[in-house]
Amino acid sequence: HGLDKNGHLYKINSFEFYRYEDIIMMADDPNYNLDAFEDLLEVKGDDDHTKLIEMLNAVNDYSRPAEEVLEEYFDIENMAYWMAFHILMGNRDTQNRNVYIYSPLNSNKWYFYSWDNDAMLKRNEYALDGRSDGLGWEDGASNYWGNVLFQRALKTPVFRDALDAAVEDLKNYLSTDRINAMVTKYSTIVKPYVYSMPDIQNAPLTESQYDQIAASLASEIETNYQSYKKSFTTPMPFFISVPTIENGQVVYHWDSAYDFNGENITYTFELSTDYTFANDLIKEDGLMIPEVRGEILPAGQYFIRVTAKNASGNEQYAFDYYVIDSGKVYGTKCFYVDENGTIVEDIYVEG
Repeated sequence: HGLDKNGHLYKINSFEFYRYEDIIMMADDPNYNLDAFEDLLEVKGDDDHTKLIEMLNAVNDYSRPAEEVLEEYFDIENMAYWMAFHILMGNRDTQNRNVYIYSPLNSNKWYFYSWDNDAMLKRNEYALDGRSDGLGWEDGASNYWGNVLFQRALKTPVFRDALDAAVEDLKNYLSTDRINAMVTKYSTIVKPYVYSMPDIQNAPLTESQYDQIAASLASEIETNYQSYKKSFTTPMPFFISVPTIENGQVVYHWDSAYDFNGENITYTFELSTDYTFANDLIKEDGLMIPEVRGEILPAGQYFIRVTAKNASGNEQYAFDYYVIDSGKVYGTKCFYVDENGTIVEDIYVEG
């Protein structure tokens, strides 16, 4: 694609730009494990990781202003247009993967290159399939809040201004007339093959569903645009910690939620033995600090749900989720208490 073959190119598999010092190290380090490294980042270019490590050190150095780090190591316009495109396309699975990062040989700058866009514009198709659309934090800017680089960028006015400009520019380009014209052009070519042998045997939609989805693509972009605008009016998502035991009490704690408008945030905390929270063991509203203390629990399985609400009344849920056979239970952390009173996190159960 005309890139510098001697440059640095990494395919991100699962990586939130944390430092990961025990994994991200020089290739000649005796503790270097390429398999562990490539679980995070596949090496597609020069395997001298000096430049990558320098960038990650800067991203994770909170003594340095985020604006300074962005200016030195990234092309802000490139990052903004990359994020804006995926927000408008509803390609949610880009928080920590499905992207390449690239840096030419004689430059400190890193650039984002998209790949694997097969999950974009799926909102209405998922709805037909009865698939959960989550609780909203995967829409708009909040989708990127769990990534240290993107979170630091979003907290800066310079990047938010660039992102707003990119979203508006792409929104104008992805007009209803343009999208509908492209849908007509491509469906005319593709649809006869989809609904004839042998493809029809694996067609995920009926013909009427195909037409329904095709006609709704432009409106889906508009929905994603409105979700982006709304995402800056709600608290950002957060993580719930595994409970601890202190001085004969169980301490439940979670990260503080962030509000772009600096509004006061209160929390609702729930503890239950049921993931539907039909019968709460504890429920506290209007909490000002992200902590609740309770009695020691008997052995068993428990669920925590925390909701953050800002002064305008907009709510946000935690990043955490619990997986059951019927799908994900969003905003919920599950844990066990064993016979010895030890608290163990349960991420999910399937099957």
